[in-house]
Amino acid sequence: MISEESPLLASTAHEAIYDKFAPHQKRWIVFLVSFAGLLPMFVSSTFVPSIPQIAKDLSSTHAVVSLTVSLSILASAVGALVWAAYSSFYGRRWMYLWGMPFLCVGSYGVAMSTSLRSLLFWRFVQTFGCSGGIPLGAGVIGDIYKLE
Repeated sequence: MISEESPLLASTAHEAIYDKFAPHQKRWIVFLVSFAGLLPMFVSSTFVPSIPQIAKDLSSTHAVVSLTVSLSILASAVGALVWAAYSSFYGRRWMYLWGMPFLCVGSYGVAMSTSLRSLLFWRFVQTFGCSGGIPLGAGVIGDIYKLE
C-alpha cells in the first residue's frame, strides 16, 4: 500500500466517538484540562520565592532548601509516567481524581513541615499528585478531538 495519505488521517468507522460531546462540553473539558495542566507550574512558581523564608524558619541554608526544587522535578517526572501509564488502564478521569488527594495532602504537609526531611517528603508527594495534568490533558484532548 503506497499512498500519500497518512494512515493516521484515514477515516475509520469509529469517528462517531468524537461526536459524543457537544462543542460547548468540549470547550468546558478543555478548560478543566488546561487548569489541571497549569497546577504543576503554579505549585512550583509559588514555592520558589518562599525559599529564603523557609530556610530561615527551618534554620537551614538557601542551597539546602533549594534541594526541594530538584526533588520536585524528579517527582514530576515520576508522577507523569505513573499517571499516564495507569490512565490507559483505569481511565483518565480516575487518574485526575486520584492525583488531587496527593496534591491536597502534600500541600498540607508542606505547610505544616517543621523539619527539612518532612519538607522534602511532602514536597515530593505534592508534586507527584499534580504532575499528571499535562500528560493526562494531552490524552484527553486526543480523545475528544479527531486528528485533522
